Amino acid sequence: MNARNVHNPVNQPEWRSPGTDTGLEGIGDACKHSGIRNFIKELSKWSGSPGYCLEIGNGSWDSWTKPLLKQTSIACEKVKKMSDLGQGYNIVGLSQGNLIGRGIIEFCDGAPPVKNFISLGGPHAGTASIPLCGVCACSTTALRKSLQFLYILFVFC
Repeated sequence: MNARNVHNPVNQPEWRSPGTDTGLEGIGDACKHSGIRNFIKELSKWSGSPGYCLEIGNGSWDSWTKPLLKQTSIACEKVKKMSDLGQGYNIVGLSQGNLIGRGIIEFCDGAPPVKNFISLGGPHAGTASIPLCGVCACSTTALRKSLQFLYILFVFC
């Protein structure tokens, strides 16, 4: 694996949890960002397993623009190439990273087994609005009101 894309394990305690921890970051984030690096470091300390952040494309930009199935396909191919994951690994998904983690579990044939999937703040039931879009909040509210009105008409009329 390219060192730019997968961050190496940090100091590990003497005990180990089964597998390796692999983190998938959320939309607009990247493995190079300090918050993600610190999260992977702490995760590795807590679990006693090597910790990796799996970068997809160039991180921030691709997380917004690349279709989720393509992001999942990229992550799948990277997971298959990581020899440390051969005996199985744990996925910890953050936000949108949860959707990619679920995609790996469901669609990544021939990959090492996922032992545990931990979801932190994932949009499994969709989102209520477009993140970081001030103008969108007004249109989202208008759309929601319109849908509520149509629902009432459909159900009661």
